[in-house]
Amino acid sequence: NYKNTLKLVDIFLPNSSKEWEIIQKKIYKDANYHVINNAVDKNIFKIKNGINRKNETILASRIDPRKNILNLVKAIKTRKVNIYGDPSNFHSNYFDQVKKHSNNNINFNSHVEPKKLADLFNAHLIHILPSWLETPGLSQLEAAACGCNIVSTSKGSAVEYFGNMAKY
Repeated sequence: NYKNTLKLVDIFLPNSSKEWEIIQKKIYKDANYHVINNAVDKNIFKIKNGINRKNETILASRIDPRKNILNLVKAIKTRKVNIYGDPSNFHSNYFDQVKKHSNNNINFNSHVEPKKLADLFNAHLIHILPSWLETPGLSQLEAAACGCNIVSTSKGSAVEYFGNMAKY
């Protein structure tokens, strides 16, 4: 079974203490580990001067059930949200449901390359990622590096990364 296989690992490299606690509790109590935090390319994802931020929200993510985008679009009534990302290959029905429940304030856009995404983050006030669980999402880190206010799930390790600098 997978637990026996994981016991053969020399060292675990979780991306947060929270993730390590889960591994320790559910898989292997005495394993060696070293936390390696997620990071962003600071040459791309940074605050850029001269860009006016719109009072709009951006969500950059693949579109699948774990990201909880369906509940977001159901909840949004008046705020404009620009979603950048493609549906997961295995969740086209989920994407159909997301589109069905969206209103005129929700705009769908395809995945964009990192440099363009950095410009988009710099042009938006808020990045939201309402996932059921994050470790945290790389798009959250990238958006924060570009100066976006962050709205995140508290499930997973986002709180460990953002502390009181995000809304949960």
